[in-house]
Amino acid sequence: MKTNTKKYGIMALLGVLIVGIVLISGCVEDSEKEYATEQPAEEPAGEPSVGPSDWCPEGTVLPIEKSKITGIEKHTINGKTMNLCCKEMSRPDGEKVMKTCSSKDAMYVVTFMYDGTGKMYKTKEIYPEGDKVCSRLFSRDGTVIMERCVKIE
Repeated sequence: MKTNTKKYGIMALLGVLIVGIVLISGCVEDSEKEYATEQPAEEPAGEPSVGPSDWCPEGTVLPIEKSKITGIEKHTINGKTMNLCCKEMSRPDGEKVMKTCSSKDAMYVVTFMYDGTGKMYKTKEIYPEGDKVCSRLFSRDGTVIMERCVKIE
């Protein structure tokens, strides 16, 4: 039991380190670039139009974290399907490394990593449950490797 807890702790720490490295690597890029905002090409079926001034301005580049908003996508978190605003982070050479999608209120978040072949797999989801915020970490094959809920105070 102690070994499993130690493994989960190490995996969680590695996940945090990976995210930190990706975020920090965005700070070393040339800060004099111009960033443009594009209009969304199409809207999800049955959903209201999301323009550039709304909560998910597709095409916007976020220079600090080196990501680009890719638009609204439907994802299921803890059995609830919803529209989430997604952004992709890339390395300086343009290779995609991570995709994060969140709800407008930021209470629901799902994170995906890209492997070396461009294939994406879910690594984490965060969601509210009553008076708690819960998170799940996943292995590459989709197995839940850690689940934790913390009471909101």
